[in-house]
Amino acid sequence: MTSGRAIPLGERLGILKELMEAMELVTLAGRAHVMDKMLIILRREVLCLEPPIAVADLASLSNAMTELEHEVGRLAPTPGVFNRNVEIAIGALGRSGRDALLPERG
Repeated sequence: MTSGRAIPLGERLGILKELMEAMELVTLAGRAHVMDKMLIILRREVLCLEPPIAVADLASLSNAMTELEHEVGRLAPTPGVFNRNVEIAIGALGRSGRDALLPERG
């Protein structure tokens, strides 16, 4: 259900940046939880992408998402590696030039 209010892309990506900073403050189990939440956010953003998207940004985003999935699947994921790939994904999403409204979850 959509209420007509949506968070702009810049703010949604800002949430990811805040979670990246929080990664150093949480326990190992907490890191896994935060990483999972960040992947959910990124997947939703990727699913809402609409053309035109630069081929280089699409490739960059695809590679970053693959690395993120790999890192989360590790027994002890490394926050630094994870955060670098989140930054790459944020950059590609930010350059997509879109601010599609994501449906609010009710």
